[in-house]
Amino acid sequence: MRRGPAASLRPPKPRFVLNIGITGHRHPRLPVEQTPEIARAIREIVTAVAGLAPELAIDAGLERVEGAGALRLVTSLAEGADRIAAHVALELGVEIQAPLPFSRGEYERDFETPESRAEYRELLAAATAVLELDGRRDDEATAYLHAGRVMLEQSDLLLAVMDDDRTRKRGGTAHIVSDALAKGIPVIRIRPHQPADPDLEPCVRVEMLGAHRGRPWPAALRERLHRGLVGDAESIGRRARYFRETERRTNYGAVFTWFRNVVCLRKPWGIPLRLPPYLETGRAEAAKTWREHSELPEAVGARLHETLLPHYAWADHLALYYMGAFRCAYLFRYLFGVVAMTCAVIGSFSALAWQGFALQILSVVCLIVLVSVEKKKQWHLRALEYRLLAEQLRALHFIFPLGWGVERLSRFDGGLRAPPPWIEQLLRGMAREAGLVSAAINPAYLKAHRKFFCEVQIEAQAAYHRTTARWQAQVADRLFNVAMLFFLLGLAGVVARAAVYHLYPQYARNAAIDSPFWQGRLSYWIKVLTIFFPTLGAAVAAVRTHGEFLRLSSRSVMMVQFFEAKKSELDACEEADWEETLRLTREIAGEMLGELIDWRTLIAGKGLSLPV
Repeated sequence: MRRGPAASLRPPKPRFVLNIGITGHRHPRLPVEQTPEIARAIREIVTAVAGLAPELAIDAGLERVEGAGALRLVTSLAEGADRIAAHVALELGVEIQAPLPFSRGEYERDFETPESRAEYRELLAAATAVLELDGRRDDEATAYLHAGRVMLEQSDLLLAVMDDDRTRKRGGTAHIVSDALAKGIPVIRIRPHQPADPDLEPCVRVEMLGAHRGRPWPAALRERLHRGLVGDAESIGRRARYFRETERRTNYGAVFTWFRNVVCLRKPWGIPLRLPPYLETGRAEAAKTWREHSELPEAVGARLHETLLPHYAWADHLALYYMGAFRCAYLFRYLFGVVAMTCAVIGSFSALAWQGFALQILSVVCLIVLVSVEKKKQWHLRALEYRLLAEQLRALHFIFPLGWGVERLSRFDGGLRAPPPWIEQLLRGMAREAGLVSAAINPAYLKAHRKFFCEVQIEAQAAYHRTTARWQAQVADRLFNVAMLFFLLGLAGVVARAAVYHLYPQYARNAAIDSPFWQGRLSYWIKVLTIFFPTLGAAVAAVRTHGEFLRLSSRSVMMVQFFEAKKSELDACEEADWEETLRLTREIAGEMLGELIDWRTLIAGKGLSLPV
């Protein structure tokens, strides 16, 4: 990740890393004599991918790394295909990371000969990260399956060294390949076979699996990687726009906070007009939170704070800024509408005609400019997209310590394409830069993770939604009452005007602010107020409807109930293993992101428009 003064002015670009996973048969199913040919095929593929990396990095808008430095091999270091690939990777300067099905000592029992165990320990020492899962010997198939699925979560491309036997053993090569194809991960199959004439036919065949089967693998691979990691022109443009963002310090959200406090009868002063220095504040808060709540290894926290925290701080900061700008704009939209209507009345019925018309024109121009600027700048859509990016990074903070990757969202988002492809592709880059967590998964580690997740995420989110539900309901109720009051005042004005018209018809017909008779001036002001109060009431009611305060309050109440139920479930899982802990963590993260998608669907159609 880039550092230094220049980089701090814009969102940091993650270092481009492309992860290659490996699965395949072990010896003796994989003939030892074919090892050189298999190694040659793997070397050819890795070299080809390394050649594609600079182009992919540039097109994705990420920090470019030359050659093999942009690649990483994810391997469980089993005998056979895994170790062949590991040796090729190290030979080419590619780093390796290793998810193991058991603790490293227990996994060593898989290897019978002293030479194999020594090779295993040598490769472990060369790995930049080792995740030791809590597999059990009485259920080895599940342990191997979990390690394979962690490998897939960390991979952008899978190399599968497998023969024509498609027997699907649980946790075996065919099972992992099937899962990879279901997840949309490109799979290159390296198929060993016995040719009739080794001099005329290679001992190893390389082919793409899936939709590109039958096409030459280099061209098919380039197309698949470009589509998955880079995306279309729109995704490229949206990522570029994000990286062009600059630090924003003006707190336009102070206007909405002031309005909310006034409506809720709270003190309207003391609201900061400047946003805090987000990165310094984020680092300080994260360090304090980690110090007070985490019992996880310090190395895990250091990796999180070094790689994911700066990205989260930027996305959260920009989301707050743009949502504040949008809320400020939509309040001023209704204010300008009220001022325009009032000035129209003043200009029509008084000696201040030119002042009234001038103010009316100015209000309408301001309204048109405000709506046009918001439509061009897309403040509310930027706020929603950056909030989605920030919250997925927040979820990644709690999934990363378990070795998992980016939590994928449903593709359905009320027709809004959720998540926007550029966000998912950028998240992939951020997650790949962070890499695989290096940790030993055991009961103490899982207990520390559940405690940290519960205290920092669940309890904090429950408290946030309790507060949000309360003030959203208060704002909805108060705005309804205020709108009703203005309509009643307008009705009272109509009744008063009718009374004046009945009692003083000669003055009511010539009502003016400069009338020599008090009855005429009174009739004029009553006429102005009968238009002003209903207009203001309609504006207040529109703010209430536009803000969806009641619906958002109800949604927050449901989220509080969800978090309380999940907290109880986590508290009851004292003996939960890695699989159960991951399931609960992903379920909670998925529900939070789903709630955010619902909010995005609701708010995305609420952009500024001209009054009707």
